[in-house]
Amino acid sequence: MNRSIKGRLLITLLSRIALVAIALWETAYGQNPGYRLYGINFGPYIGQAQDPNINPQISADQISAEMQVINNHTTWVRSYGITNGLENIPPTARKLGLHVAAEAWLGFNPDGSQANQNAAEIDSLVAAVNANQVDVAIVGSEVLFRALQDPSFQQIKTTLLNTIASVKQRTNNKVPVRLLRPSISSWIIQT
Repeated sequence: MNRSIKGRLLITLLSRIALVAIALWETAYGQNPGYRLYGINFGPYIGQAQDPNINPQISADQISAEMQVINNHTTWVRSYGITNGLENIPPTARKLGLHVAAEAWLGFNPDGSQANQNAAEIDSLVAAVNANQVDVAIVGSEVLFRALQDPSFQQIKTTLLNTIASVKQRTNNKVPVRLLRPSISSWIIQT
């Protein structure tokens, strides 16, 4: 299992642990603990049968059901991808009154094998922003993180900056378009 898959599964696990902790509090004390989490990294994958690399498609019904669970416990959701069913996260969250930080999950393989998937992610993110379903658009955070060890880092950085500029232009700057890796993104926040 590669690092990006492990990261997605860890995010999903930690989000679920937070929700279980809140549910246990409610069960033990008969009430909500009186606060909401500011935001949840929303990964709807359940078990090994829904590995995002093997069977990435998630149904709108599953997203809706899981959003109903978190709705009373947070004000923001962040998605890690916006295709293969994940494009249903922004409109579902909006219907529930949640704020949305949606990410185009990108890959930059030297052989260009991810170009079509990258384009689909960007197109889906742009469509969601233009439909007023997204509060913050995130572009390719994981790419920069992985690229720091890559000898072609400068080329990847330039491509990522161009992609962010393209998303800003295609959405008329309706929302902030960002790369979210606070520890390594100071050079890109200025874009």
